[in-house]
Amino acid sequence: MKLFQFQGAKAGIAEKTKAATFARAIDDERGSKVQDVVLDESDKSADADEFYKILGGATGDKIKSDEEGG
Repeated sequence: MKLFQFQGAKAGIAEKTKAATFARAIDDERGSKVQDVVLDESDKSADADEFYKILGGATGDKIKSDEEGG
């Protein structure tokens, strides 16, 4: 099982810490069978491609900022 943790450019340390804590809890609940993948907006890895495909095929370049998206 793969768990994607996306960290936006404007994510604060508290948000990143909370996401990591939540991911760790899911991993513990699943008996350490989770692959935790941490991504940011500039990530161009195969994991990032998989993440964006799951979300409907968009790439990080096409995701609107909070100002643009509303």
